[in-house]
Amino acid sequence: MKQIPVILDCDVINNIDDRFAIVYAFACQNKLDIKAITIEPFKSKRKDISIEDMQLDSKFESNRLLALMGIFSNDYVFEGSLNYISSGYDEISPAVKKIAQEAKRAEDKLTIIATGALTN
Repeated sequence: MKQIPVILDCDVINNIDDRFAIVYAFACQNKLDIKAITIEPFKSKRKDISIEDMQLDSKFESNRLLALMGIFSNDYVFEGSLNYISSGYDEISPAVKKIAQEAKRAEDKLTIIATGALTN
């Protein structure tokens, strides 16, 4: 069976569901060709944390999960937008670049598994 190319678009540090999605996806690598984990912004109840800090925390947590699974690579996790789509969208983040790159590269289609906001 041909692997399905996917990108996981997550707000990893926000809730536990994203962590489960990442671990499950990597456990299914016989079916999924994981191209990237892209980090999306999210609204936090904590007012003392910036979007930039949430991005860094999510990136760190994504890499921590990968390391726990024995995957040591800087080629998987890409930081996304530093703003919310409701504020308008005019930035080109590493996540957006990676999504565009993989979409162009895909032979048939690319599946984006978004577990949070659709900002990237």
